[in-house]
Amino acid sequence: MNAERWNSTCAYRNTHFAFDVFDQEPLRPDHRIWTMPNVLVTPHVAMVGPDIDRRRFELIADNCRHLLTGEPLQYLVTDKILGF
Repeated sequence: MNAERWNSTCAYRNTHFAFDVFDQEPLRPDHRIWTMPNVLVTPHVAMVGPDIDRRRFELIADNCRHLLTGEPLQYLVTDKILGF
């Protein structure tokens, strides 16, 4: 994330943002973005393989269902230092 995007993220508090790539990775554990309620940080994963788009969509759809029903999310990043 560059400075321009960072400033936009901070300025638009009623808007939500999702990021998976940053200028400097990994982010520091104390980086402000971890505590911003309007920001979703996802792991940056490059993957190629058969049916990868379908598999990604299914994972996102499954996690949306989990979120709506109060079930635990799959593949949740719990270690912000290691990134997994």
